[in-house]
Amino acid sequence: MKILNKRLSELELRAGSASGRWHRIIQHIGQSFDDALAHYQACNGPVAEGDSLIVRKVIAP
Repeated sequence: MKILNKRLSELELRAGSASGRWHRIIQHIGQSFDDALAHYQACNGPVAEGDSLIVRKVIAP
């Protein structure tokens, strides 16, 4: 099991930004992306540079 954990750790280190955090942002009708991102960060903390985003854009009520 130690070998497996070591190999997994090495793979995670090589992955770089791919191992960053994912954030789900909801962009409501009439809201800009920047406003949606600011609202998300106010509620959940900052989004780091290497993190990935999933943006859900609401287009109808």
